Amino acid sequence: MQNDIEAADAIKSLNGFKIGDGQIKVSRMHETLPGEMEFREWLRDNAFEVLTNIGLKSNQEVLDFGCGPGIFSIVSACIVGNQGKVYALDIRSIALEHLKEEAERKGLNNIETILLSRSEVPDFYKKRKYRHYSFI
Repeated sequence: MQNDIEAADAIKSLNGFKIGDGQIKVSRMHETLPGEMEFREWLRDNAFEVLTNIGLKSNQEVLDFGCGPGIFSIVSACIVGNQGKVYALDIRSIALEHLKEEAERKGLNNIETILLSRSEVPDFYKKRKYRHYSFI
C-alpha cells in the first residue's frame, strides 16, 4: 500500500515536467498486460540490436532513467565503450547494487549509478543539460 502511495506521488511530481522542448508523461499500469512479459523478455534478449538500431554508438553518453537492474545500462556501456559513459538512475538502491555487481562481473567501468529519492528526481533534471545524452 505504501509503495502505491509513493508511486502515485512520484508520477504526480514527474508528469508535465519539461526537458528541453519536450515534456514528461508518466503513467502506471497496475496489471501486466497480455504479452507484456514476453515483450520484456524479448527486449532483454535483443537489447543490443534495439539500442544500435536507434543509433547508440561508441563514445556517446547515455542516461538510463529508472534503470532497474540495468539491462539497458549494461548493454549501453558495452556499446559506448570506455570513451563513453552511462548514467544509471533509480530510486531503488537494491537495483543499483545489482547493476554495480553485474558491471563489475563484466569488467565495465563506464557506468555511474545515481540513487535519487522520489523528491530529487525533478531537481536532478533541472541541474543538468541533456542535449548531449541519449535517453533510454
